[in-house]
Amino acid sequence: MLALVFFALGLLSKPMIVTLPLILLLLDYWPLGRMPLGATKHNWGVSGAVRGLIWEKIPFVLLAVVWSLITFFIQKESGGVAGIAKIGVITRVANAVVSYATYLWETFWPHNLAVFYPYLQQLPWLVVVGAAALLAFISVVAVAGRRSFPYFIVGWLWFLGMLMPVIGVIQAGAQARADRYTYLPQIGLIVAFSWAISDLSKSWLYRRSLFVAAAAIALTLLAARAWRQAAVWHDSESLWRHALAVTNNNDTAHTQLCDALVRKGRIDEAISQAEMALQIRPNSPEAHSNLAIALSQKGEIDLALLHFQRVLEIKPDRPKLHYNMATVLAEKGQLDAAILHYERELQIQPAFAEAHNNLGTALMGKGELDDALVHFQKALRVNPRLPKVHYNAAVVLLRKGERDEAIEHLQKELQINPASTEAHNKLGLAWSQEGRIDLAIGEWQKTLELQPNDLNAHFYLAWIFATFPDDTIRNGTKAISLAERALHLSGERDPRIYRLLAAAFAENGQFDEAIQTAQRGSHLAIEQENYALADRLESNIDLYRKSVPLRDTGE
Repeated sequence: MLALVFFALGLLSKPMIVTLPLILLLLDYWPLGRMPLGATKHNWGVSGAVRGLIWEKIPFVLLAVVWSLITFFIQKESGGVAGIAKIGVITRVANAVVSYATYLWETFWPHNLAVFYPYLQQLPWLVVVGAAALLAFISVVAVAGRRSFPYFIVGWLWFLGMLMPVIGVIQAGAQARADRYTYLPQIGLIVAFSWAISDLSKSWLYRRSLFVAAAAIALTLLAARAWRQAAVWHDSESLWRHALAVTNNNDTAHTQLCDALVRKGRIDEAISQAEMALQIRPNSPEAHSNLAIALSQKGEIDLALLHFQRVLEIKPDRPKLHYNMATVLAEKGQLDAAILHYERELQIQPAFAEAHNNLGTALMGKGELDDALVHFQKALRVNPRLPKVHYNAAVVLLRKGERDEAIEHLQKELQINPASTEAHNKLGLAWSQEGRIDLAIGEWQKTLELQPNDLNAHFYLAWIFATFPDDTIRNGTKAISLAERALHLSGERDPRIYRLLAAAFAENGQFDEAIQTAQRGSHLAIEQENYALADRLESNIDLYRKSVPLRDTGE
């Protein structure tokens, strides 16, 4: 029962262990010796013992069969199992034979290993025949020597049998083979090799010394190989560049390298890699999708949308496709189209938190605040610590006048991302609307600690220090310094900041400077056809001419 329980746990960890019943029977044969060599159908005592050994494995077999079927149907449903129409039986068998021989060689000399080996539809027939001959020769030797060297046939069948589910006869995934499949099967090869060397060397002189020297050499060589291979995994770029160096026609490696380069901001290189992938496999949805993402980051939105459209034709339900299209469309300002694609993505992946958040942002951009808030709340139910969602929800709530709940969301956002200047600024506004100016000033000052050139924080603080009704809060000198910095950061083309600086001068008693600054702001507002602001500035000028500073009336 314990063995069965741990077998079930093993299946949950790695389905490849489905072959354990076969391994247990092999261990019964050797070294346990529970399966007598003289078993025949005429010797009922012996055959009964053999049947007993088989019967005790039945629960393991049933569990393995059930788990194999579950794994198969899940992979088939997700498109991971290739049909006969895509990869023919002869091609699969040829690939399996070559893979067996390759795994055998790489066990003893791990060279030119790659994270992904592309499936080649046409293998050189000499390679296939050579691999088949090698496997046949070893199998004949194992069978012929089964009585004298039982460990050899056990180790060989362990290797062959444990690889059977993943050798590619039932093809899962796009890879021809995968080094990770050999971790457990290699145990069989090592058993056969170790015991064979031990037996064959019994009569050797200086046996121990030779073995010590051989072990030292082997460990040194393999350690060197391991060191070099570990360096390949330094980052995604080095991993996929190595795969391209040791394989041919590897469109997957080109596609993944494109993704890695996009993440590093090397867009032109990424585009080149995606184009090479498409030269190898023109209908690769992954390559089209990654190319589209790279093009969108370069600003070539229309071309990016063409490649996304190509993915839609090849694989319309590909996860994140509609999400990526929607993101590009939203950046282009086409919110209606973006909303449709976000909604389609959520039909495919209802628990996709980022899609809910982005859909909420698009709806907020259209002024549909209630619907936007619904999607922000759904995103938070999926992932309460997803950055920006609490902030976005707070923005909607502030627009709806629900300040208490908005403040709660902003505080949660700052727990997740304490360095968010947007959240600090928005929380400062919320506190100011609540009349908690001390807390508001504290938030804006935190913003400037994090980002000394934050325009909004300079603006808010200057306005408070220049116009707040409470004498204990106002500070004309600070207001002027902050407003002048804000004017510089804005490029001196924002009439609102001229109004701000004018108010700061007035608070400091410098009414001539206030009038001149407000007049410059008024002229700029008229130039920009912002007549409402121009009228407000003219009204402020009238105050300054009377030597009356501006006070915030909640406008």
